[in-house]
Amino acid sequence: MTSSIQKILLLTTDPFVRQLVGASILSHPDWKHCHVESIGSLRKAMGELSVADYEMILVDCPAFEHSPLELLIQLRGLRRETPIILFNRPGVEKTAIACLKNGADYYLPKNKNWEEELPHVMDSVLEERKQKNNLKGRLFQLERENRELRQNTAMDKETAFYSMRHFQTLLSRELHRANRYGLHLACLILDLQTSDKSLHSVCEKLGLILRSTVRSCDIWGRLNEEQFAALMPHTTAKQARQAIKRLDSEIAGAEFLVDKTRVPVKVKWGIANFSKEKIKNETDFLRMAEASLARAS
Repeated sequence: MTSSIQKILLLTTDPFVRQLVGASILSHPDWKHCHVESIGSLRKAMGELSVADYEMILVDCPAFEHSPLELLIQLRGLRRETPIILFNRPGVEKTAIACLKNGADYYLPKNKNWEEELPHVMDSVLEERKQKNNLKGRLFQLERENRELRQNTAMDKETAFYSMRHFQTLLSRELHRANRYGLHLACLILDLQTSDKSLHSVCEKLGLILRSTVRSCDIWGRLNEEQFAALMPHTTAKQARQAIKRLDSEIAGAEFLVDKTRVPVKVKWGIANFSKEKIKNETDFLRMAEASLARAS
């Protein structure tokens, strides 16, 4: 047993059970330093649990008018994570099954010398809780890693463009290449303006139009929900502006339909061309293109 156990709450109205359980727990080497607090009223116990923390709750079911299941449900409603051990007279298997299904950590029949078994049961309950918590923690970690993987995946599912993270990796590579070999490189930013309700359908259609129109060497990425960027290797400023006119024409001639209703779609363009003097990294390049986008407003 870990040293973190400090207080145990025992619910019983029977002084003999109180003495028996207390003596058994405190005589065990693993539990000799814990504090066992006994309460004989469910109402008082609920009040105590609402303001104080206990590492474990022990319930002597025959001592109360409520059924074991009723006791358990009330306690679980207030303390969802605290281990609860019920002990009851033997021969009520259906009650035991019902309690275990509804959140009891252990159901101990009060057979001969049952109190001697109690400390070992408490140890096993804590160990099982520890394993469950470790598993929950691992599952939570895996879920978080899966979310990150989905967010950081190389492709945007709606448009089949690169995700922002992967696009930035490719942008860094293209900038290095342009800087090293003195190549032309253009960066376009497309700002999409449409209703939020139609955004998903519009983005899918827009991605299809652009993929069928642009050159195979052009690199498209999705920066956010309504903003896209393209890298155009070996492209001068004049060639980039010509490309924008061509893409604008294709977008203007396309029908964007949602539930058979035409959706108005407007786009704004920003453009930047690589310059060793003005652009030191991918952030500079994107900011220059975004500044051009702002001027086009």
